[in-house]
Amino acid sequence: MNVSKKIMRNGQAKYGEFRIRVSEKLAQCRKLCIVAGLLSLLSACDASTRVAYDIESGVKKLGFNEGDYIEISHKPSSWFKGCSGRYMLVFYSSIGDKAQDGGGDGHGALSVTCQPPEPGYVNGWATTYHLNFVYVPVTVYVKKNKGETTIIKIQRVSGKASLVQLR
Repeated sequence: MNVSKKIMRNGQAKYGEFRIRVSEKLAQCRKLCIVAGLLSLLSACDASTRVAYDIESGVKKLGFNEGDYIEISHKPSSWFKGCSGRYMLVFYSSIGDKAQDGGGDGHGALSVTCQPPEPGYVNGWATTYHLNFVYVPVTVYVKKNKGETTIIKIQRVSGKASLVQLR
């Protein structure tokens, strides 16, 4: 008997003493792939990464002429890995050395910190993903109340998409 016909007819194939249930193995594989995909999505969805994603999508709409600008609105979410109350958003400078020029700290991170710290939870999150899309010449920060929208102004300066205002 042809093995492929046997698999198509009753969902199993026999190889010596082993029986393989093809449909069961495929179902297990599908479930595993779905779970792995959901976990990878949730792991990259903290408060700072959501801000970076807003910047990524906003910069795509920025013009290429010197002085062109775009204002990106970020509405915070307390779910998943976000602040349920007040928060502070900080963009650290991506240039310089604090000891030499009194300017930025050189690491360029974007951080979101809950104000005050939430009991039993992580106090804040940070990322440098936004540096793929925007240049941060100086460290800037803003403090916001629960649910308040942050406006991030990005402008084309010397050919670069640069963060020029945070409010």
